[in-house]
Amino acid sequence: MRPIKAFLAPVAAALLSGCVATGALKQGLYQPPVAQAKARARVVVLRRPGPPAFIKHKELPLSWAKVDLSSYPVAAAAMLGSLYDDVSLAASSAQVRGADFVVLLSSDYPKTVGLTFQDSAGKVLASFSEPGFDVPKSTEADSLIVEFMIPPAFVISFGTLSVAFLSRAIDARDRIVAGVSKATAAALAALRARIAAAPALLPAAPAAPWTPSATCAAALTDAQAPPEVHLSCAQAAQGAGAWKDAAAHLKAYLARRPDAPDAANLRERLSDLQARP
Repeated sequence: MRPIKAFLAPVAAALLSGCVATGALKQGLYQPPVAQAKARARVVVLRRPGPPAFIKHKELPLSWAKVDLSSYPVAAAAMLGSLYDDVSLAASSAQVRGADFVVLLSSDYPKTVGLTFQDSAGKVLASFSEPGFDVPKSTEADSLIVEFMIPPAFVISFGTLSVAFLSRAIDARDRIVAGVSKATAAALAALRARIAAAPALLPAAPAAPWTPSATCAAALTDAQAPPEVHLSCAQAAQGAGAWKDAAAHLKAYLARRPDAPDAANLRERLSDLQARP
């Protein structure tokens, strides 16, 4: 093997038209720990605004590596799914209604792996970040003189140069995929530990499944049941995570007390309860 310096003339550029090696991050970037109790909360991870859909790295003047980053939001959701019992991905903020937490992904990924927790109204509750993988710029990205290592028996031709450019693109792609995947997995594990240490972000799960009392059960079929009974039952059911029962009692209360002083707040609360699965 010997180094041969090839000058890329405009004709070569026209013939080669560029080489792109495409790839994607490894699947299963995050492996959850041994099963354990999860906090009872609905968490929505927003894809947008967020990280770029892909990286396009220029290795040589006519050689690029393109890496799909779409598995990162899935990995972040998998990590959060090991802490919370209801985690989903959403494409826009219009889909976060009724969520306990809305999680935004850092826009400068993969350089930074960050998560920002908000409530459904957009108030920031907490923000965490860990270093990711900063893809280094190639020193030959904009050079007109490129050095290759090719067998001496090869005849220098545009075909040979195409193979060399593609080889460099593939090498860059594999290097980026490995670096980003490894850094992301480590960062998500560190973020999980930090979130688990934040009590405000981990509502306690109910001690036992919701079992309505005889009074609450009877109130739903009794048109003469006092409105206050419905309000009390709604609070008890919501505290136990029984969203449907809580919504039914709250709806019954508002039907009987439409002019209650806190009716506006209760209607908003009812909408949130009805949006929960």
